[in-house]
Amino acid sequence: MGWWKTNTVWIFSGIGVSVPLALVGWLMATPAPGPAISADNGGVAVGGNQVSITGGGNAVTLPTPPAATDTAPAATVRADHNGQAVGGDNISIHGDGNTVNQNTTNNYYKSAEYQALNKALTTAQQHAKDHPEDPSFSQELAELQQKMADFKRDVLQLAEEFSKLKINTERLRLAKQHFDAGDYAAARAILDAEKMGQDQQSLLDEKARLQDRQAENTAHLEDNATEFILKAQLTALDYNLPEPERIAQTSGYFNQALKSARTPDNVFAFARFMQDHNQYAPAEALYREVLGQLRQLAAANPAVYLPNVATTLNNLANLAQVDTQRRKEAEGLYQEALGNYRQLAATNPAVSLPDVAMTLNNLAALVSDDTTRRKEAEGLYQEALGNYRQLAVANPAVYLPYVAATLNNLANLVSDDTARRKEAEGLYQEALGNYRQLAAANPAVYLPDVATTLNNLANLVKADTSRRKEQARQDFSRKLKWDPSDFSGEKFSWRLLPSAARLRPAPAAIHNSPSVRCAPLACANDLTPFRDGLAC
Repeated sequence: MGWWKTNTVWIFSGIGVSVPLALVGWLMATPAPGPAISADNGGVAVGGNQVSITGGGNAVTLPTPPAATDTAPAATVRADHNGQAVGGDNISIHGDGNTVNQNTTNNYYKSAEYQALNKALTTAQQHAKDHPEDPSFSQELAELQQKMADFKRDVLQLAEEFSKLKINTERLRLAKQHFDAGDYAAARAILDAEKMGQDQQSLLDEKARLQDRQAENTAHLEDNATEFILKAQLTALDYNLPEPERIAQTSGYFNQALKSARTPDNVFAFARFMQDHNQYAPAEALYREVLGQLRQLAAANPAVYLPNVATTLNNLANLAQVDTQRRKEAEGLYQEALGNYRQLAATNPAVSLPDVAMTLNNLAALVSDDTTRRKEAEGLYQEALGNYRQLAVANPAVYLPYVAATLNNLANLVSDDTARRKEAEGLYQEALGNYRQLAAANPAVYLPDVATTLNNLANLVKADTSRRKEQARQDFSRKLKWDPSDFSGEKFSWRLLPSAARLRPAPAAIHNSPSVRCAPLACANDLTPFRDGLAC
């Protein structure tokens, strides 16, 4: 069911992910779209006016964008490397090895689920605006924004599943028809659980009675499992259900699917759903089950199945590293995944070297939590950086963002050593140069990274007391577009400036513009007061 390159949102991933965008082109009708989001290294980016997908080797299905209207501007689509993105008015696709099909469209924004969420979100936005002193309205708005983001993410994941389904039954055909029209309730109704259950039982009985028809019966059961998998995915989109009930119903349909066909694809799809919804124990059990199946398959056909073994090991490590008592186990899983990717990269570096770099980053992040192993973590980051530099020589558009991100990770690590702050500053400066180069061509995607790196660099400089005053003077002068040399000596006194001049609020036009949103910035805690002043 399309799982071969699944990574969690908080961990880097590699290339080669199949990322159909059957729905993404129509995810544009939100009256108040969210911030610019970039999905790097296989993470899932949800929402936003500007959405990017980073990666090469993606199978991408694009819609025919609609014409611009007063409420829905014309869409473009962008993807640079492999990741998944949902929503946005402006989406683009770049990167080598992408397969694009522009025949699929979906009126997602017409769905009852979207309309209900959007109505609630609009109301919550108004309440939060009218009552800024009441934190309950802000909390409600944040929860609804997250729910909308989750809804969009799940729509994209289901679009990916649809692109790989074999539509072998009338129910599947009708369900897809309703799904493409944005009528998810009708699609769920077509997949009548009682009728499908009756079919399933009949098929299971037939299997027991008719051994000579086993192959045909197995094919029918696989179709039945496909129906239940689709039912599960559609139920996962029903955010009108209470969260526990939605998870329980979806899990039930997944279990029904496994009764019909307990294939690696189906087991992995269930594991992925459970992991995405923080059901870590059952997710781990399912991953371990599929890992056993894949190890057997890889023994006979490593070229086909070893990448899938490595992906499953990576996901298991992601689960294990959450528990601080299991860091050693997580490290072992990452190491095994890394060994598999190194083996694959030896014969096919173009495909597997990015996976090597991704796993090195994951492992370095884990090891760096142990202050006694910082040198080891630095070595892992350095190796990952070397791989990304090598890849960026041939394909800078795809891999330069990962060079910059790894430089930033390495600088964060090195900056903890006060004797190496100059070295850390050099790494930040190189990362900043890369992000500025990228932002010159695509500011919507990379300006947040420029801001993050500037903030990290400022924090480093701030820690050096001998540089605080000069840096503050330069920063203030630059903000006001003044020449620092014109305000030297007695002509310029920071202490005499009124507080209103030191901290200039955002203009009213920014506060009132519905198009201005705040992009999440890693390591940008000092920007919180400024972000809170915008229309988030």
